[in-house]
Amino acid sequence: MNRFTIDFGNKAEGLSAGDLESAETYFATMAQKFDSWMTPFDVVLTPVAYAPPPQTGFLFDQSKDWDVMHRRVFDFVSFTSPMNVFGLPGMSVPLAWSKGGLPIGSHFFAKYGQEPMLLELAYELEAARPWKDKWAPNSIANL
Repeated sequence: MNRFTIDFGNKAEGLSAGDLESAETYFATMAQKFDSWMTPFDVVLTPVAYAPPPQTGFLFDQSKDWDVMHRRVFDFVSFTSPMNVFGLPGMSVPLAWSKGGLPIGSHFFAKYGQEPMLLELAYELEAARPWKDKWAPNSIANL
């Protein structure tokens, strides 16, 4: 495990039962509000990340303090992490590729219980813009 993950766990150990209960209540309330907000939409599209993939080590630089690393990680995945916390179904599909040949994820999410619709959408997107045979230059497929 990297230091960031260990530090994250250590910080969580300092939370009281009341802190955890408050956080669960907050996230449950926000999830309900978000699900209601989604009522007029079948699916929402966002980027997976705010920028192309960073250099290896940027997000988990062991020489940086925890607050710097937390901000980097949170900023980089700020489109996907709320959906993960709220438990909304989502998927990332590589519909674009960087100049360096790295996949750029398109993040689709939907209301609770709409996993089948997202899988159908993935099927249609794969048919329209195939990615199954595209591999990043540093992937095991290119060894």
